[in-house]
Amino acid sequence: MKIKIVEGTVEDLRHFEQTEDYIHANLTDKTYILDAMEQLRNSAFPNIFSLQFTNLEHKIEIPNELT
Repeated sequence: MKIKIVEGTVEDLRHFEQTEDYIHANLTDKTYILDAMEQLRNSAFPNIFSLQFTNLEHKIEIPNELT
């Protein structure tokens, strides 16, 4: 198994061929998708270990008491 970086929208990445490689996903969706990790894990990338939204139109701020 390898570590790979993939990029695209959650919808596009869900249709990739399934792989057992370890995956980091750079997500290009313009809005935050709450269950993106679960969607990708249950479709093409069962070993996804991290993701990052790289193209959000609106940044989400997390209150300090939640971090």
